[in-house]
Amino acid sequence: AGNKLAAFAPSILTADGAQSSVRGLALSADGATLYIGGGQFATVNGKDRRGAAAIDRTTGQITRPFAPDLSDTNPNDGVVQIYDIIPYGNALYLCGDWWLTEGGVANGGWGEENSDGRQANLGRFDPITGKADLSWTPWTNGGVQGCDIDPIAGLLVAVGHFDKFGGSADLADAVPVSKGLAAFDLQSSNPIDWRPGVKNADNFDAQLWAAEVAGGRIAVGGQFEMLDSLDQEGAASFSFN
Repeated sequence: AGNKLAAFAPSILTADGAQSSVRGLALSADGATLYIGGGQFATVNGKDRRGAAAIDRTTGQITRPFAPDLSDTNPNDGVVQIYDIIPYGNALYLCGDWWLTEGGVANGGWGEENSDGRQANLGRFDPITGKADLSWTPWTNGGVQGCDIDPIAGLLVAVGHFDKFGGSADLADAVPVSKGLAAFDLQSSNPIDWRPGVKNADNFDAQLWAAEVAGGRIAVGGQFEMLDSLDQEGAASFSFN
């Protein structure tokens, strides 16, 4: 077992050459490729890979050109962070904390640094090349710590430390506040009209960190004390209805 583990030794480094962390993992449909998402990495095996990469599951070597063009120009936290990776259909969904996807400018405001607070933070990508699907442009105004897909409802559920969210036609100052929880249509990228109230008793610092969809229900975990008006601490399970 030791020799097999030693053979899997990808070099995952920050921009200044320090060791970096991996926070999200997912396997390709054939099980041969391991997608990794990280907290601060900039290179994998010496190749430019900002926050996301695809490596061989057995050897750790890069076998695909998968390299999403992600960047973060937040003056307080200027690194791409990927927390969750969801393969589904012919695409790969990334959820995390970044501001610009493929430069942002061509996307009609999505992912740009503008005063309404829209940030990318989640997107749909080609699983081979990492090219973004620029027709699918949901946004949140804060990082997405976890996500999962409901294949029956056709939705991506996202959780994190955001309090506003929308689709390609929405501006951040035009949408209602909903702390840390949203669901986006897989076809249109627009959010559905579903805003359960997740909060702390003092209304501050409620955050969601993980989501799981199964059997028509959504389970979430994080730092919160109330769900709507009910006491519900740290974990909850509910439906879209």
